[in-house]
Amino acid sequence: MVSNASYIHSLRYQWLNRFYDPVVRLSTRESAVKKALVSFLPPLNQGKVLDLACGTGTLSRVIKTAKPAFNIHGIDGDKDMLDRAREKARMADLDIYYDHGFAQQLPYDDSTFDVVTSSLFFHHLTADDKRAAFREVYRVMKPKGLFLVADWGRPQNFLMRMTFGLVQLLDGFETTADNVRGALPAMMEEAGLSPVDHLRTMATPLGTITLLRASS
Repeated sequence: MVSNASYIHSLRYQWLNRFYDPVVRLSTRESAVKKALVSFLPPLNQGKVLDLACGTGTLSRVIKTAKPAFNIHGIDGDKDMLDRAREKARMADLDIYYDHGFAQQLPYDDSTFDVVTSSLFFHHLTADDKRAAFREVYRVMKPKGLFLVADWGRPQNFLMRMTFGLVQLLDGFETTADNVRGALPAMMEEAGLSPVDHLRTMATPLGTITLLRASS
């Protein structure tokens, strides 16, 4: 059973959830990053997608707009964020399903999803929890499924390393250390998500975001 004890909210504290969307939009080039990630979706006419740690549902709404026939589920451990996601989907008249749960113990059957996506989530997890989450992603993906990740990666230069220190102060040095070392691809491959392709790196005001793609 996954515990809430080690859960880190998107901006560290739940009371900051109201500021999440504008902070992320201004500090991470959110629109460009998520559009870039969505551009690597497979050319399927329909499919089932899981947006892992969906937050307020921005990525899932971008996917649904780009792929209207896709059956999209978002999952997050923060019920307040899920309420915000549901309301935003309702106002946009988009049919998206949002579930409460944790990445280390997903409430879905084996081989459920054609695609799993995640944006700026894994730096919230310890190394052990990252490995557990990647194993769960592998489990719920269909054979030859696709996993698309946008997260903080190895800094491109000294400036990117210095600015990323602000993220580490907020989210913790232990959980972000794997990202700084560029260790996510190796962890994904350990879980069976292979091969891992480096799709793109993007400089942002708070550091380097890396886009990764893997298969089951």
